[in-house]
Amino acid sequence: VRASIGENFYRELLTNNPRLLDYFVKADVDSLSLHIVALLDLLVKSVESIGSWGNRFRSVLDHLGEMHRRLGIPTFSFPIVGGQLLLLLQPHFDEEETLTAEEEVPVSAEDLEEAFATLYLEVMSIVYHPMIQEEKLVKDAEEFFNTVAIELKWSPDKLSKRLLEVKLEISNTGTYSHSSEELEIGARLCWRNSAKCIGRIAWNTLEVRDCRHLETPAEVFEEVKEHLRIATGGTNIQSVMTVFKPKSIAETWGLKFWSSQFVRYAGYKNEDGTITGDPGNLEFTDYLLERELWKPPEKKTDFDVLPLVLKVPGVRKPYVYQLPQEFVHEVHIEHPTCPAIKDLGLRWASVPAISDFNMNLGGIDYQCCPFNGWFVSIEVVRNLMERYKVQDRWADAMGLDKTQKMLDMRLQHEIQTAVLHSFEDQGFTMVDPEQVGSSFFVHCKRERDQGRECPAQWSWIGGLVGPTNVTWHKEMRDFKVLPQYEY
Repeated sequence: VRASIGENFYRELLTNNPRLLDYFVKADVDSLSLHIVALLDLLVKSVESIGSWGNRFRSVLDHLGEMHRRLGIPTFSFPIVGGQLLLLLQPHFDEEETLTAEEEVPVSAEDLEEAFATLYLEVMSIVYHPMIQEEKLVKDAEEFFNTVAIELKWSPDKLSKRLLEVKLEISNTGTYSHSSEELEIGARLCWRNSAKCIGRIAWNTLEVRDCRHLETPAEVFEEVKEHLRIATGGTNIQSVMTVFKPKSIAETWGLKFWSSQFVRYAGYKNEDGTITGDPGNLEFTDYLLERELWKPPEKKTDFDVLPLVLKVPGVRKPYVYQLPQEFVHEVHIEHPTCPAIKDLGLRWASVPAISDFNMNLGGIDYQCCPFNGWFVSIEVVRNLMERYKVQDRWADAMGLDKTQKMLDMRLQHEIQTAVLHSFEDQGFTMVDPEQVGSSFFVHCKRERDQGRECPAQWSWIGGLVGPTNVTWHKEMRDFKVLPQYEY
C-alpha cells in the first residue's frame, strides 16, 4: 500500500508536469516512492523538532537534499511537488474531517491542508536552501564566463569546456576557483564597469597581483608594502590591485580590511568640541582608541597616519599593522608663488589605495582586494576644504581679502594650483579636471565604438569636476553592469 501511494504520487506528478521528466529519468522511482511515504510519516512525527540539527528528521532532509542535488533536480520543482502532495493527501484530509466532526475539537480539511502546506515550506527551505545557492552560483558563473569569453576571444569549445569544469567543481565543493587570467580580466572589467569612476580610460592597464594563496596576516601586510612599492615605484603611479583569498561558502565575512584606504589620517574630538585631524575618520579612530588597538602619538596632529586593520574569519580580534614610514608616501602642499603656504603644514597621501570594497566575479566574493588608481586634483582640494576647513588659514597665508566676493572660488583655484604643483614637483601622478574630463570622453567613444554603453553616475563625474568641464553637460545613464566593484 505504501509503495502504491508513492507510485501514484510520482505517476500523477510526472503526468501533470512533463517538463520534470528529464530530471527524474535517472532516478529510481521505486526507491523514491518508498522514500516519499517514509518522509511523510517522519514529517508528522518530527513536527516539533524540525529545526534541530541533531534529530533523525534533519538527517533525512539532508539526505533528500543531497539526492535531489545529485540528480540535478531544480528548485523550481519543489512547489510543484508540494502541490501534488496536497492533491495526494486531500482525500485523507477530508476523511479526517469526517471522523472528527462529532468530537469536541473537530479538524477541518482546510486547516489540515494549510498546516501541511506550512510544514512543507519549512521542510523544503532546509532541503533546497543549499541547492538555491548552487543554482545562483552556476547562473552567475555562466554570465561571467560568457563575458570573459568575449573579452578573451575564446572559442565556443573552450567556453563549453570551462563551464563544464566550473559546474563540476561547484557540484563537488559548493564553489569554484578562477584562474589568474580570469581574475585579471575580471578585475579590469570591474574597473571598466564602475559608474563612479571618471578615470576608466586606463582600465586595461591595471596590474592584478594574485595573492590568493597567502594564509597569514603577516603575509598579507607584507604584500600591502609590495603593492605600495609597485604603485609608486616609477615616475608615474601604476594602477594596481592585489587580490587575496575570496570569501568561502561557510563564511559570512571573508578576509577583509576595516581600513577604507591604506593611508588615512586620524580624527580626534577635542574637549572644546573641535576636531583635530580628519573628521571623516573620527568614528574609526574612536573605535581603535576605545579598544586599545592603537596608540596615537603623544602630540596629536592633523595628519597622524592610522594603522591598517585586518579582520580574519574565525578570529575575534582584528589584526593591526602600522605601515613603516618609507611606505607612507605623502605629498607636502606648497604653492608655486606663495612660500607661506608651505608653513601651513598641509599634506595628503600620494596614492588613493582603496581597501574596503568587494569585488564579485561570477558569484565569488573577493572582499580583500585593495586597488589604487591616481588622484584627480579636485578630490584632494575638496578633502582639504570640506573636511579640513583650510579656507581661513589659506586666505591669511596668501593675504587675501576675506570680504571679497567669490572668495571660496578664488581659494579653490589657489588650492588646486598648489595641489597640482606639489604632486608634480614631488614626482607623483595627478590629473587635473580638464585632463580627466577629456579622457573620459575618449573612453566613452571607445566603448561606443565597441558597441557598449558606458555606465556613469553624473554626481561622481560631471558633478565632481564642475560646470566648466566638458563632462558637465554630457547626458549619462547610471546602470549596473557585471562584473562590478561593490562599495
